[in-house]
Amino acid sequence: MIGIDPNLNTAHQHEVSAFHRLAKQYQEELLGNILPFWLTNSKDEKNGGFFTCLDRSGNVYDTDKFMWLQGRGVWCFSYMYNNVEQKKCMVLPLWKNLAVMLKVIGIFL
Repeated sequence: MIGIDPNLNTAHQHEVSAFHRLAKQYQEELLGNILPFWLTNSKDEKNGGFFTCLDRSGNVYDTDKFMWLQGRGVWCFSYMYNNVEQKKCMVLPLWKNLAVMLKVIGIFL
């Protein structure tokens, strides 16, 4: 975590400290809950692509797929792999390969 500048006034130091706490909380939620939920539950093993209509338990309640949302899922996981955290358990082989390909052709530069 980035240190707080000792020259800041006390009120501003508290604001910066609160910001760092929230940033850490959001990162932990994203990496510890949100991404694992979608990685575990959204892949359509039978027809390919990703389910997007899931209940809180991860059960699919609608199998309709929308192209823009399929692309968004691929982009999101590719971005996370390339820019946030590269965990083998987090990335499906297809997503990892796509992430590498998109980086090579300059999509994320």
